[in-house]
Amino acid sequence: MKRVLIIEAQIKRYRKPFYDRLHSALCKEGIDLRVVYSTPGPLEAQKHDNCELPRLYGAKVKACWIGQQRLLLQLAFREIASADFVIVEQANRFLLNHLLLPLSLFKMKKVAFWGLGENLQADRSPFSEWYKERTLNWVHWWFAYTEGTARYLEQHGVSATKITAVQNSVDTRRIQNFVKNLTANLKTALRARLGIAPYAPVGIFVGMLHKVKSIPFLVRASAKIRETIPEFQLIVVGGGPDEDELKQGAADQPWVHFVGPQFGDRKSQLLAIADVFLLPGRAGLAVLDGFAAGLPLVATRIPIHGPEMEYLEEGCNGLMTAPDPEAYAQAVAKLLSNPRELQLLREGAAISAEKYSIEAMVERFKQGILQGLAKPQLEWWAARRRREPSAPQRSDIWPGDSSPTLAASRNRIEVLENLPVAVHLASSPAQTERSVLMTTSWDDGDPLDLRVAELLAKYGLTGTFYVPRSGQRAVMHDSAIRELSKTFEIGGHTLEHVAIDRLSEGEARVQLSGSKEWIEQLTGKDCRVFCFPGGKFRNKQLRLVREAGYQAARTVELLSTRSPQCVDGLWLIPTTVQVFPHGPSAYAKNALKRFSSSVMFRPRGGLIARDWAALAKELFFRTIERGGVFHLWGHSWEIEEQGQWENLENFLMTMCRWREELKGVTNSELCAYAL
Repeated sequence: MKRVLIIEAQIKRYRKPFYDRLHSALCKEGIDLRVVYSTPGPLEAQKHDNCELPRLYGAKVKACWIGQQRLLLQLAFREIASADFVIVEQANRFLLNHLLLPLSLFKMKKVAFWGLGENLQADRSPFSEWYKERTLNWVHWWFAYTEGTARYLEQHGVSATKITAVQNSVDTRRIQNFVKNLTANLKTALRARLGIAPYAPVGIFVGMLHKVKSIPFLVRASAKIRETIPEFQLIVVGGGPDEDELKQGAADQPWVHFVGPQFGDRKSQLLAIADVFLLPGRAGLAVLDGFAAGLPLVATRIPIHGPEMEYLEEGCNGLMTAPDPEAYAQAVAKLLSNPRELQLLREGAAISAEKYSIEAMVERFKQGILQGLAKPQLEWWAARRRREPSAPQRSDIWPGDSSPTLAASRNRIEVLENLPVAVHLASSPAQTERSVLMTTSWDDGDPLDLRVAELLAKYGLTGTFYVPRSGQRAVMHDSAIRELSKTFEIGGHTLEHVAIDRLSEGEARVQLSGSKEWIEQLTGKDCRVFCFPGGKFRNKQLRLVREAGYQAARTVELLSTRSPQCVDGLWLIPTTVQVFPHGPSAYAKNALKRFSSSVMFRPRGGLIARDWAALAKELFFRTIERGGVFHLWGHSWEIEEQGQWENLENFLMTMCRWREELKGVTNSELCAYAL
């Protein structure tokens, strides 16, 4: 499995949705994404717009700021060494870049730049810009912010064959949906909370409070707008070094509503009650916040805009004026006084939000990564790493039957997660002796099973759903089961979800045969596997399951990584981990009750048992090391009750990362591999 590393100084809140989606998209392609970042410096921290990434793909490293935060050194050498493709921002202040550039130039490491190309800021350093221009072509690939950036690169000698224009974006969909669903009554209530009349025209600014954003210009222009439209109101959203200056300037102007940094739905609320989006200073990604809310942008013609200003189409989704408060105010007042023109621009803004969506950006970025990885390059560096793997030896990973502390167990899991797949497989003798399989199964046919199915499909995994015709709980409608069967295997679970150990032989036959016939008539497919409701059965009833026509029966034997075992002509399928926070005693009772090999398995999971996801990772990587079958199972209604959806999705991401090397199969397919 290839590993792609992206290095960021810190993570902005608007970037997290992008990385979440990119990780999922690459996972489906069999590519492991890691994003390295650090704690923001004092100046960045003032903006209050940073966040953390999940440990599933985020790695926070120590950083050293040098020379009044002009230079940054991040201690990410280990991550760089293990990566097949490193993507960094094109910024001279990042000292790691000056190490990576020679490695890329001499074909020792695939490195890509991600950036805006030409820096148009007034305070740019001539030497710094000269150096950036000289090194444009030193990298293996380029992720250009916009098509304009791509054109700049081509003009400076970068081949178009190694440029991906990603069309930089944010999560416009979330803002669109929120604004669309906000009722008029709620908008009125939000305005009232700020002291704004229901029908007063409102302009909104969203961004960093910094001199390049021309905040004093904005306040002066807004005052002039009020000379024409006295009821005009201004909302300012953001934080930064000029925050105190804004507060002082607006102290005696109650029509200026400064609300500080706002994110997510709180920001969407404020956008929803505005009429125009005002950015008289340097404009960047914030233009998409306005477009997503259906707000036309009013900007000025200045040379320091970010590349995202390309998204503004005058007369379609916004306006441009001279950098003069009087001219700016006149343009805004005229627009607010012309409902028809305002509506046309609002419609154009909404169309632009669809065009420059985060989903489209993720797809472009993914395609760029695939092309960059496929682009030929000398591989002696990677070959040397393969000959001299730095992976721990087998005894370091699994030291016999010792009982390490919880912290040690989790540290070992983290080490294993971070190792390249090839190292795991190459260092495991078991891989030449037996296959390594993974499967999932889900019981009871609850309507929430459809949510499980969506997650499995999202991460390219398969599974078996055991569905009764009816039960004590709600069961999916026949049409939903039929649709589910097009992608996943459907297994028998009795007709009425009854424990067959309490039934007579005749009653048990009716439940077993009736369940199989009902599923086959409903789906038009063979029903080969059965699951005992509650995991309860008598050994002599195994014959009845086989006589009903089933090939296999799934049990609830936990902590097992064995392949199915054939008993009296019927395959019995054990399970590994249930998506449920069991305590240690539950696992002990389960193993003792079944006299299973789980008793001797003695997993370290006993120390972390209530954290089923941590236990699952322990056993998942143990399966990779020793061979066998990893079988995840659960009830969707329990996942809902226990609040385990996020943990489930995170673990499915882990399984997805290995799906090219560990074959994913349905429960019935397990039996074919056991032959």
